[in-house]
Amino acid sequence: MELVRAEGEARLTARGLPAAPGLSYVVWLTRDDQPGVVFRLGALRPQPDGTATLDELLPDPIPDRGWNLVLVTAESTPAPDRPGPRRTIVGRILPPTPFGPMPRELPNTGAGGTALPADMTAALVATAGALITLEHRRR
Repeated sequence: MELVRAEGEARLTARGLPAAPGLSYVVWLTRDDQPGVVFRLGALRPQPDGTATLDELLPDPIPDRGWNLVLVTAESTPAPDRPGPRRTIVGRILPPTPFGPMPRELPNTGAGGTALPADMTAALVATAGALITLEHRRR
């Protein structure tokens, strides 16, 4: 899964979900310590090769509520208000791992101008997006 909160972008590819006529697979963000707090990202779209994808650009940023779980539920509608009890995939969002110290400034790769200061570099890195690793456990 790829999630860029500040841009409202969410992408997910799932394989092996059984075809379920009349059901939609819906993707949610939630927290394990507050399961009632949820955010619907959208419905997975089945592809001819057997995968199901979510590729959403939401109109607003995804709120930062400390999400640490991704749920995929089977629902009777593609846009329910709350997740139902039929969970098909549950994945843990792992906290980002630091890649070492941030550079003091980015190199100047253009003609003229100056390098970006460290606080601007950190802001660019923080808003560029994040790849989320999901830990999947079968039941």
